Amino acid sequence: YSESIKLDATNPDAFNNRGISYLDQGNLENALNDFQAALKLNPDYVLALVNVSLVYIQTNQPEIALENINHVLEITDQVPSAYDYRAQAYFLMKDYEKAILDWQKYLESNPEAIIVLDEIGRSYLAMGKYSQAIEWFEKAIAINPQFGDPYYQIGVALSQQKKYKESIPMYTKAIENNANLDMAYFDRAVSYYNTQQYELSKADFLLVLQLSTSEELKVPAREVLTQMGVTIP
Repeated sequence: YSESIKLDATNPDAFNNRGISYLDQGNLENALNDFQAALKLNPDYVLALVNVSLVYIQTNQPEIALENINHVLEITDQVPSAYDYRAQAYFLMKDYEKAILDWQKYLESNPEAIIVLDEIGRSYLAMGKYSQAIEWFEKAIAINPQFGDPYYQIGVALSQQKKYKESIPMYTKAIENNANLDMAYFDRAVSYYNTQQYELSKADFLLVLQLSTSEELKVPAREVLTQMGVTIP
């Protein structure tokens, strides 16, 4: 693509395609520069607008992403990913109801998109609407029972309602699908603790220290273990 750009620097497709390559490599800065170059040549270039929106979402700039996605939808309503990306932007902005509406629109053309089903569940969970959240997580599980995140999120929904005993099997199922899911071990440890299953709680907190790289999990795990009389090397 770089050679194509050298031959013709007025071709927005070349910049967009090179931007996609940078995006696939995780080089967001160069990807952004190329998508912006494509849009400078053609401000209504739908693919570049969609792609630049994704970069802004991945760099936590949802307001700018929203501007670009809305431009896409002014041009055409036939790009399903635009609804997905706009929903992601709304989610980052904590406008969960609008996020849900856009994800539901996306599901019209992609009804088995389990990530989107999961995200709708997360949106309801963020609003404290637990029964709706669990309903959407269960839809994702029905399509792919090996997808671990919905089990974990159901556990979270139950824990937030102080249904600790019921949450434990959900965390366990999430761990069965992803043995390195440090958050599931941590939250299961908390549920064990709150149901007076202290030895099991200790074991899970110790696994958190072993598996996790997150100090947000490791610090409280150490604190609880210390309170429980566990010597931490």
